[in-house]
Amino acid sequence: SEPTTPTSEPTTPTSEPTTPTSEPTTPTSEPTTPTSEPTTPTIEPTTPTTSPTIPVIPNEDFEAGTTSWILNGPSIINSPTDAHSGSYYVLFGGPGPSRQSMYIELTVTSEAPYLTFWSKTVSSQDKCFEDASYIAIDTDLTDSFPGSVRFAWYDFCASKQHDYRLESLNLTSFVGQTIGIEFFLLTTSDKLSTWSIDDIEFRNTLDLD
Repeated sequence: SEPTTPTSEPTTPTSEPTTPTSEPTTPTSEPTTPTSEPTTPTIEPTTPTTSPTIPVIPNEDFEAGTTSWILNGPSIINSPTDAHSGSYYVLFGGPGPSRQSMYIELTVTSEAPYLTFWSKTVSSQDKCFEDASYIAIDTDLTDSFPGSVRFAWYDFCASKQHDYRLESLNLTSFVGQTIGIEFFLLTTSDKLSTWSIDDIEFRNTLDLD
């Protein structure tokens, strides 16, 4: 007998080692850079805007009657339709000759050295300068003669009569002094001349707008 030749061949393995398909993950997040900067304060110091103190004339609009004023002839009239504001005003004059005045003592300050008042005139006088009013300043309050300096004149006649308008007095030369101020009307004939005054006050400027 001969030796038997084997008919089976050794089996070759068909499986190959598996190659991993997953790769290590690379991180995709980067460190965040801050985008906000520190805020710089924008507050600035405030400059005070305090206005100068303007003295108030007592009973400047005559709503309290004759309080604070010395009247010799003129009348305090209650008539809202004829007053510049409020209900009361001062009325000088009338038909016939007359001498009438109104007086007050005031201290002039550098903060408000300009005196203003609202003035209305009515006149049937044909000739100008026959009737007139003026404002006098008295700097010596120890005597009995108020109105030592005639400061401003106002003419009365039919051609110059006017409705209320703002008048002004520059009292800068009297700053720091207490002075007497006299409003005075002189009429010389039987014809009508009247002077209405209201709302007297100090101002810090002569700008009348």
